[in-house]
Amino acid sequence: MKPRLTSRAASLVSLLAIALGLPLVHATPLQVTDIGLSGSFTAGSPEIITGNATVTTLTTSEGTFSGLLGAVANNVTAVNNTPYSIGTAPTDSNAAASGLTVNDAVNNMNSGRFQFTGLTLNASTRFFVLETTPTTTYGDPFTVTLINASNVQVGSFTLSLLAANFTQTSLANVDYNTGTGTLTGGKLSGVSFSFTDLGVTDFGAIASVTGISINGGGLLDPSVVGAYSVIPEPGSFGVLAGLAAFAALVMRRRRS
Repeated sequence: MKPRLTSRAASLVSLLAIALGLPLVHATPLQVTDIGLSGSFTAGSPEIITGNATVTTLTTSEGTFSGLLGAVANNVTAVNNTPYSIGTAPTDSNAAASGLTVNDAVNNMNSGRFQFTGLTLNASTRFFVLETTPTTTYGDPFTVTLINASNVQVGSFTLSLLAANFTQTSLANVDYNTGTGTLTGGKLSGVSFSFTDLGVTDFGAIASVTGISINGGGLLDPSVVGAYSVIPEPGSFGVLAGLAAFAALVMRRRRS
């Protein structure tokens, strides 16, 4: 009979997976703890965005991920419809909230629709929001629902996030010099969430989902709305299988 993976062995696998940077399953929103940038910025802790720049990697407690996909935003309305920016100014709030650029941001968004093209949406999908705030209070509350390609809500799945769900330290600093006035001392913070957080248990029920709708309540200042996958690279599955076999062997020997 094959050795059964005990709870202790499973814990060992989890610890080793964490050590190797392999993602584990989480069912609650996660703070974004770090981002990687390309473009115009000054290196530091945190970095300082000085012109056109994009986010290239994102880190949460699940690991560090690349292959980020910025949403295509539409129907974005804001209290101030001239977005903030440094470097190339976006044409409108839709442009400011689209893609992976972190040198611009919507100014107090009421609501918006965010579509993701080229990403398979499944249990491994994570969505994220990077927001700019001008104070030491990080994040703003917002509500998420699921939509199809026609921007029609799918099901009654809802997630309400709080300011406390965001990173409580700055991921990057930025001084916007164009837009509705200027904003100095801007700080990026972020949050990541999954379909599980929205209450999805049957993925067949959301087969038509292609994006998300966000109600920002006239408070949220999103710089990036994006998505990524936490599926490990193919080689990681082999590593996990090896870890499981090793842990089972260790526990069997401890019992003998």
